[in-house]
Amino acid sequence: MKTPKILLAILLLYSCNESDSSENDSNVFTGSYKIISYKSDVAVDLNNDKTTSNNLINEINDYNFNSHYALQVAPTKYTTNNQEKIVSLFLPKTEISFKNSLGTKPYVQFAQYGYLTSYKFENNKIYLKENKYVEKAYIDNIESNKNITLSNTIEIIDSIHLKASVQKEYYDFSTNSWKMLNIEIIYEKVAE
Repeated sequence: MKTPKILLAILLLYSCNESDSSENDSNVFTGSYKIISYKSDVAVDLNNDKTTSNNLINEINDYNFNSHYALQVAPTKYTTNNQEKIVSLFLPKTEISFKNSLGTKPYVQFAQYGYLTSYKFENNKIYLKENKYVEKAYIDNIESNKNITLSNTIEIIDSIHLKASVQKEYYDFSTNSWKMLNIEIIYEKVAE
């Protein structure tokens, strides 16, 4: 009679330790990350320099890919509640004007545009609660919002690198049209 009770106690302790272990593993990946790779499945010319590339870091001028806030996995030292499981990320948003006062080529620049969602940590992956959002934008004073779709998960590569993917439209000057790009993003953890 004592053997089943002892087995039950051991199983309960083991399952509690497994849960605690999973929670502790997720804490290893909380923090701030910068973008170190932003690559597209298609070569494009985003900055109107007449050169196409899959490496979008080379195509997106005047954008701070080294920002410590490109990806935040909370709780972090910046959150007030250590129970919050929130992911915030910022991606380059195209700001373009085809009508400029000089009458020359279109003017393009890139700004940070943020998104926030909750997450669940399981099987060494960060599962996003919401993976779609609308990027509000205006082109020559005309509303031109873009739908953004992230992968459902952020994958853990190693102790300081995470990988995500996104489908996002950018204006390609080589075709003079908006193109839906499949982009792979590699993040690197920043020491706080």
